[in-house]
Amino acid sequence: MTPDSIKARTAIENRKAQRLYYLDNIRAIAIFMVVCIHATAYTHKFDEPLAAALDFIIFTISVPVFFFADGFLFARLYKHKYFSYSDYIVKSSKRLLIPWLAFNILYTALRYFAEYYNFLSDKILVKHSTSEIITAIYGSLTAPQLYFLFSLFLIRLLSAFTNRLITKSGVTLALLFLLCIFLYRGFDDLLIDYFHTLIGYRSIHAAFWGLQYYFFGIIIERYFKTVSEYALLFAGSSFVSMLILLFYFNDTTIGRILIQYCYLTGLFTLILSIAAQKNFLSYIGKNTMGIYLLHNPVLLKGLFFIIPVLIVNPFLSCMTMSILAFAISLSATVIILKIPYCRFFLGA
Repeated sequence: MTPDSIKARTAIENRKAQRLYYLDNIRAIAIFMVVCIHATAYTHKFDEPLAAALDFIIFTISVPVFFFADGFLFARLYKHKYFSYSDYIVKSSKRLLIPWLAFNILYTALRYFAEYYNFLSDKILVKHSTSEIITAIYGSLTAPQLYFLFSLFLIRLLSAFTNRLITKSGVTLALLFLLCIFLYRGFDDLLIDYFHTLIGYRSIHAAFWGLQYYFFGIIIERYFKTVSEYALLFAGSSFVSMLILLFYFNDTTIGRILIQYCYLTGLFTLILSIAAQKNFLSYIGKNTMGIYLLHNPVLLKGLFFIIPVLIVNPFLSCMTMSILAFAISLSATVIILKIPYCRFFLGA
């Protein structure tokens, strides 16, 4: 290994050793949004306008945050010359594919048991062919959140290409970012019509959708020095712009796109300006994988038999379920991570 490559590897390892607490913080907020999204499926129906407000708050950027954070982190770690595609994909497989496979097997087995003994009336596994069961698993029907892991892995498969881009000019990155938005907005319906019968299509579709946020994370990392220096200004202007767009341009395609990115930029820069250090949020953010894997469907379904019966108010019921599922899955994650061989199944 040459001195230059040793130096580059050392620089990368030093960066890895520096935990980015602001990314942990925004992931912590986003994972709570994700838990809330899944909790709404198990609670009483919301009345308008509360339903619209809650949908906007928790749906708009919850999943995009994770694509964004991954693109940001990739650019920050690998904008030096040294990059091993094979090592990165092997690590990504351990981090993403093993939990995806392990929890698909777990939740499929539990679902099959519940259907077989008639605990669940909706039969998506029992009395179905092997190919139909595989389709249900790939389609995340047994565990609706698991599609994301495979989607992110598909994006990481492009890292041999994106690694060459992270050192390109900001104009090049911006054009690619806009191209991703254009391709998704312009060809999404065509992609759905053509590939909707393909096994695992949901993950492919989500990867196609998530690329824009991944590239946005790379762009923000490119200009991070400026963004961090004026973080509070960026946050304020982003949220003000978001409100203006919501009131006057929410019915337009461009308006909805800009609203989402204003929201994402505003949240990221707000955290960067006021909560970039180690705190309880960053502790949660460090354990998002476990929360993500454990909160749904079994835990939320178990709470469903208790909370909505005790709490009739839809909002209070949803928040109670979300907080309990969040707290229980976080506690379980902490315990599991202390068990050497079990850590492997959480991608640790």
